[in-house]
Amino acid sequence: MKCKKSIMGLAALLIMIFHFYIPFSGLKAELVIYRAAYIGVDIFFFVSAYSLAQRDRIEYWKFVGNRLLSIYIPFVLFAVVANFYEKWKYPRFFKVIAGIEFFKRGGGSFLWFFVAIMLIYLIAPFLIKLKKRFGLKAFFGMLLGWLLLGVLCKDVLGNRAVFVLINRLPIIFIGIYYEEIRKLLLKKSGLPVIIAGLIAGSYLIYRYGSIERLNNPFFEMYYIIAIPFVISLILLWDYISSHVSIRNLPMQFIGRLTLELYGLQMIFGFKLETRIYKATGQKLITFLITAVCLIVAAYILYLIKKLTVKLIKKVKETSYEKSTID
Repeated sequence: MKCKKSIMGLAALLIMIFHFYIPFSGLKAELVIYRAAYIGVDIFFFVSAYSLAQRDRIEYWKFVGNRLLSIYIPFVLFAVVANFYEKWKYPRFFKVIAGIEFFKRGGGSFLWFFVAIMLIYLIAPFLIKLKKRFGLKAFFGMLLGWLLLGVLCKDVLGNRAVFVLINRLPIIFIGIYYEEIRKLLLKKSGLPVIIAGLIAGSYLIYRYGSIERLNNPFFEMYYIIAIPFVISLILLWDYISSHVSIRNLPMQFIGRLTLELYGLQMIFGFKLETRIYKATGQKLITFLITAVCLIVAAYILYLIKKLTVKLIKKVKETSYEKSTID
C-alpha cells in the first residue's frame, strides 16, 4: 500500500468532520456525510492492522514496549492535561489511565481510541501468527471468535460500551488479510469491482449508518455495515496511487499528526469551536478555522515530540560513549 500516510490523513479529516462539522445547508447529502464520518476510525484500525501484517517478524515484548511508549505514554500525558484543564476529580483520572472508563463508557470515554488501539496491539501479533500458520482458515476462525465475543458481551455480561471496539474487529481482520483480498479482487476486474463496492457501501451507510443507526443483532452494528465502503475506498485510494504518480502532500502531512490531532481536539476542540462560533456566527467558517487551528497546534506538538525523542536518543548515545571510554 503506497498511500498509507495519505489515507490516514483522510481518516483524521473525517474524524474532525464527525466531531466539529456544523451542518448549515439542510441538504440530506450533507447530513449523511457528516453522520457517516465515523468511518475515519475504521480506516485507522484497518491501516494499523495492515501495517503489522506486513512485518516479517514481531518480537512481542519489544513490540508491546514500543507501543506503550508511542501510544500509552502520550495517552497518560493527555489525561494529565485534561485532568487540570477540565478539573477532573482524581478518581476519574485513575479510571481513565487504567482503562476502566473505556469499559464503562465505550466511545464516550476520554480518548477511547488510545485504549482501544493499545488493546488491539496486545492481541494483533497472535492474530498474525494464526494467519501465517493457518492461512485463510484463520480468518474464518477470527470471525467466529468475534461472533462469540459479541454474544458474550451482549447476553452474558450485558456490556454495550465495548461494542465500539468489538464491532471494529472485522475491519482489523480484513486489514491483516488486505494483500490477499486486494490481489483477489483487483487481479481481473479492478476498477469495476471498486466502483460497485463504493455504490453498494454508500447505500448501506446511507440506509443503516446515517438515516437509521443499525443496532441489531449487536449494539452499534452500523460499524459492520460500513465495511464495504471503507474497503472499497481504500482499494480506490490504493488503485489510484498505483496507477497515477500523485504526491498528496496535504493528506500526507495530516497523516503524520493523527495521534496529536486526536488528543488536542478531544481536550480543547469543543471549547475552541464554541468561542469561534460566538465570534463569527458562521457555521462553515467556524469549522474551517477550528480545523486549521487544531492542525497547526498538532504540528507544533509533533515537532516538540520529535525534538524530545532526538534529545533522549542523543543523551543515551553520549552516556553509552562515556561508559565505553571509562
